[in-house]
Amino acid sequence: MRGTKRRAIALALAAAAAVGILFVVAWGSAYAGKPAGGGGTAAAAVNGEPIELEWMERIMRMERAPVYAYFKDQYGAMPDEETFWTNRYGGERPIDVLRKRALERCVEIKVQQLLLRKNGMLDDIGYDSFKRTYEAEQARRKEAAKRGTVVYGPVGYDEDTYFDVFHNDLFHKLKNRIAAVTEAELEGAYEKTKRTMFVRDYVYELELATIRDVPEEGGTSRPDSGEAVLAAIGRAVADGTSPGLKEAAAVYEAKAGEAAALTVETVRLSKETERDDRWRPHYRALREAAETLEAGEVGGVKRLPEGLAVIRLVSKSGPVIAPFEEAKESEALRQAAVEAKYESIVREEIARAQVVVRPETYGRAAFPNQPD
Repeated sequence: MRGTKRRAIALALAAAAAVGILFVVAWGSAYAGKPAGGGGTAAAAVNGEPIELEWMERIMRMERAPVYAYFKDQYGAMPDEETFWTNRYGGERPIDVLRKRALERCVEIKVQQLLLRKNGMLDDIGYDSFKRTYEAEQARRKEAAKRGTVVYGPVGYDEDTYFDVFHNDLFHKLKNRIAAVTEAELEGAYEKTKRTMFVRDYVYELELATIRDVPEEGGTSRPDSGEAVLAAIGRAVADGTSPGLKEAAAVYEAKAGEAAALTVETVRLSKETERDDRWRPHYRALREAAETLEAGEVGGVKRLPEGLAVIRLVSKSGPVIAPFEEAKESEALRQAAVEAKYESIVREEIARAQVVVRPETYGRAAFPNQPD
């Protein structure tokens, strides 16, 4: 699932791991030889419901990019190498990581499909059934286009996109059916989101000292001493040696006999300026830092998108937050509460699920152009 749409179908894999998916590497007699779309065999089963090999391979194709990125970042591996998928990097093989990611995704989706069936919203949750639905929808759209009938969306979907569209719609309806929230749950969501969703007004005056990253060929570098320099400047203000970051920076540079390669500026954060393009990339980080400080206090060294920074709060007004009685009428708050409750329900279902893997079929899971 791509972009924000993916969230509706697949919860974070880290969350799934945290609740503990139980992978039983065995194939009980109840599942042996159970067909999986197209006459093949299932690679795994969730509570007895097969995960078809064809479906798992489809998910593997969609998961290749994050696996490429992981091995490139972690080990410097080059995805264009012919043996990339079967090489070992630090004890890991990309193909094994890819199969595991794909299986976890399949489990997350299958658990939600089981909830659809349990709630009478989808009778057949097999992959073959989905493909028949997809083919029928493709034919309907093409025929409608021929007749000149208005077709909402494209005339034809590729299978991956339609999988998203089909399940997003169903999972959205499921979410609103099984995750209706009480007022207490709504208030809980309000407490977690009020500082981001319901702030009416605030004004924070900051002094910001920054040592920016220096772009160079092949990547980005920053002065090795940057963090130490900013920490020293911050301490000079905190212990009263200097009245502000600008003065502390000047003293530091005079002692060092050279410029500290930093800039010091005054920043005003408010509802009026929060969409200012200049500050948008790190606005939230600055605001969150300001909220933890009292006037005159200096925070620790922070990483911002442009480099390292230290902040002194000059003055503070607010934040003024809308009360719950007003905020509870917000549809955005209700959706946030429903989303949180739904994710909790799905995590619990994943934790209870028994995932049985058929090793010989699971180990064959591949995709086009993948070397053996």
